[in-house]
Amino acid sequence: MKPTRRSILLSLSALPLAPACVPAEEPPPTEGPRDYTTGGPEPAAWDAPGFTLDAAAFPWAVQSHDATPDSILLALQTDEPTLGVRVLEGTDDGWTEVLATDGLDVVDGFLHVEVTDLRSDTTYAFTFVTDDGRRSLIGRFRTALGDADFRPITFGASSCLGHTGRPFPSLSRAAEESLDFFCLLGDTVYADNADVPSEYRAHYRVTFEQQGYKDIAASTSIVATWDDHEVDNNYDLTSPGMEERFGHALQVYSEAMPHRPGPDGTGVWRSLRWGDVLELFVLDCRGERRDGNYVSPEQMAWFKDGLKASTARFKVVLNSVAIQDYQSWFGDIFIEDRWEGYEDRDEVINFIFEEQIEGLFWIAGDFHFGSLGTVDPPGFRGDHMYEALAGPGGSNPLALSQVFVPNDQVDFFISDYSYLRVVADPNAGTLHLQFIGNDGAVIEERTLSA
Repeated sequence: MKPTRRSILLSLSALPLAPACVPAEEPPPTEGPRDYTTGGPEPAAWDAPGFTLDAAAFPWAVQSHDATPDSILLALQTDEPTLGVRVLEGTDDGWTEVLATDGLDVVDGFLHVEVTDLRSDTTYAFTFVTDDGRRSLIGRFRTALGDADFRPITFGASSCLGHTGRPFPSLSRAAEESLDFFCLLGDTVYADNADVPSEYRAHYRVTFEQQGYKDIAASTSIVATWDDHEVDNNYDLTSPGMEERFGHALQVYSEAMPHRPGPDGTGVWRSLRWGDVLELFVLDCRGERRDGNYVSPEQMAWFKDGLKASTARFKVVLNSVAIQDYQSWFGDIFIEDRWEGYEDRDEVINFIFEEQIEGLFWIAGDFHFGSLGTVDPPGFRGDHMYEALAGPGGSNPLALSQVFVPNDQVDFFISDYSYLRVVADPNAGTLHLQFIGNDGAVIEERTLSA
């Protein structure tokens, strides 16, 4: 289905422009400032007294996912049959144990634990333990902001963890920041040759044993979506046998990258709220491409309703494939593999424009280069919204991006391994973006007002 956005020039509409994101030198009017809260303390790292790290028995990352104000999803891939978990709350005096449980059964090589009754905007430490005193790596996470919490939020994002850039040094640099959370935008594994669950699980083991992944997962909670390579390269759900492979891939993805259930109870798409400051809309831009739709009608309706209802200062959309107009560089090459090949793109952009959704920022991966630009060129309805492409963290950077010339839509292209660091400041109404390379140096940075 060919895109139709060229037929909706901004000049044809009498509607005013919604200030989703604009350059920082032109900030929109804001209400009076609100007092920031400080959040819970960050004690010195917990060293798990009484337990000994067994790196041979626990070679894979410890993980925390989808933090809420009062709960977290903990996960570990392991060959141990049963384990315990210890969770500690960071306080002004150090660490206080809040959970100690043992005898948890490992299922198909994964252990999942949901920890509840936590304090909002508070740092926690955790580790998985055996009954004979051995332990995994120690993880850290911070719970999401509650309704009374209000402060700048710092988070990171990357995508495309292929084999050429292992062990993912940019993720190790991100781990040094003690971020509030970290976003993985898809192609976390390249499981293109997998068929049955055991084969998909083996691919996650390879990724989870990389030092960069172990570092970032131990340093903060993960918010993830998936792309094609978690199933098969550019897969088509109508191909013979693909439905069964897709089911296996989704099963193992949910084992390896646990996430809150979406409104449909099973899907990858969902939202996560960080108080009045930020709401994350996590899209599934791969698993529901049916009947000419880029996303399912159910996901589209949920997304539009959520954007309209959200009162968060920033609405951040995690989107595995860019919604930006890239026809100036790619033309129609692989257009059916991105938003531009579907009428869903017009539907989303028209809705955001007509409903005057403010504070909206898109983040995507997939293309193996970093960039920052507006969703549409000047004069079209998406020309007021910014999208950043984050990564790649490990896949070979796209050489073609080195010859792309920035224009009045795209500020820059980055053909290096990198991750995106974002500081969302609700009082200033700004997003400060830094693209940081394997060596920790800032490659590009910009500040946007929303």
